[in-house]
Amino acid sequence: MASVEEQIAARVVALAATVPAVAGRVYRDREDALAREESPAVLVELVDGDTEPMAGFRPGMPGQAGRVDLSRIRLSVTVCVRGAGYQSVGDAVRVAVHALVMTDATLLALCADVRRDRVEFRAANTDQPFGTVAQGYEFRTLTRAGALDSLAS
Repeated sequence: MASVEEQIAARVVALAATVPAVAGRVYRDREDALAREESPAVLVELVDGDTEPMAGFRPGMPGQAGRVDLSRIRLSVTVCVRGAGYQSVGDAVRVAVHALVMTDATLLALCADVRRDRVEFRAANTDQPFGTVAQGYEFRTLTRAGALDSLAS
């Protein structure tokens, strides 16, 4: 099974893919440049994370299996848009994806908490207007110290 971080990213990709404005143009780990006809598009990227051990052991679970960690996982959802009105189009997609992220039962079952982190608007000089809107999230999870792919129960 994939790590909890990867499970969260995969779920965000699946949710973003349901937004009609970007259907078929949601990417994970994309390195290639976006073609003109691929706009708007969404890129979902794990940014970083940190972990701190929770005090004590879980009763009845020996060794590492009984230790619980609190992990903070940061993820970015970046909307890339070409053409006039790129900020408005990007913002509309960001709002739609955010509503799904904050209410999806499957995603919320993977974490103890999810919060918007920061938003970043950028423009680039190209032959057409081009810009990005990147919404950051922090997912907090409780995982077993000995298993990156398993939530603490």
